[in-house]
Amino acid sequence: MVSERKPPTVVKAMLCGRAPLGDEQFAGTLRGWFETTLAGPAGPLWQRLIARPVQPGDATSVTGSSVSDATWSPKRYAGEPGEIWAEYGFIPEGQEETVGVQPFTLAGWADCLDNVGVTTGTAELSVFELQRMAHFVTPGPPGMFVSASVDTGEDGALWYSLYLTSPAEWAGALLPVLRAAAQSGNPTYGEISYAARLQQSAREVALNQDGDAELLSSERSARGYSWLTVIAQDLGERLGGVEALRDSGAFTEVEAMPGGGFWLLATDRMADYGPDQADRVFSALRPVLDLTKPPEAERFYDEPRLLAPKDLGLAS
Repeated sequence: MVSERKPPTVVKAMLCGRAPLGDEQFAGTLRGWFETTLAGPAGPLWQRLIARPVQPGDATSVTGSSVSDATWSPKRYAGEPGEIWAEYGFIPEGQEETVGVQPFTLAGWADCLDNVGVTTGTAELSVFELQRMAHFVTPGPPGMFVSASVDTGEDGALWYSLYLTSPAEWAGALLPVLRAAAQSGNPTYGEISYAARLQQSAREVALNQDGDAELLSSERSARGYSWLTVIAQDLGERLGGVEALRDSGAFTEVEAMPGGGFWLLATDRMADYGPDQADRVFSALRPVLDLTKPPEAERFYDEPRLLAPKDLGLAS
């Protein structure tokens, strides 16, 4: 049984594809994912962060030690409720258990960006306000989280994955961020949806599919669909290209990306995307979706709001 839906508080942009590691343009695309985010939707948070008189990584915890040395989470945050805070890190592939994030400094963040698109691993940055929790300050409501990773898949190939989460009201501001990366990243899949799980598409969450496995097959079948969907070049051509996708009536914007892939926007505003629009998008993309996974109604979380009821075995 589907539980009563709660208003979404977090929206997620994701984009993935094959990673030509070492290519200068590719590295620029991944670094641009951060730069466009910080200059766009996260701009006010970023300006507050860099205007701090003492950067988080140089701050002193409540115990008097450097927050960078604190291993117990509440001691990592030094400041008053409402102040801005940030953490960053570059986690090399295979070292996820031993390397983590740390409080932000501008110099450290610059060093982190130097690794992006050059070597395998994940770069990430989160910016948020602090709030009071008992005797400590802790991360407050959703701020901004952005990451870019290059990892070796089980097929032995290199794949990139870009993620960005923000407050739900920022949804429209994520479009130019995702478009900028999609134009040159030759993506195999992308979407803007609600953030139930970071590394899965909305459809993968609803159908309990393995996001890592679906990534490796994203050139052969679409990982899902949403308000904004990006599909691989070959998949768009299988559907008849730009003209056929426009004629489907499912999208207000259809564009072939210069570097490969198709950009498909269902409605001008995410707030206007509901079951009827999802049904049209599902019908248009059905030939390139994997329809072999049976629905599992109890796993829907909040995601059905972006998916066609008939795709999930629900009554319309």
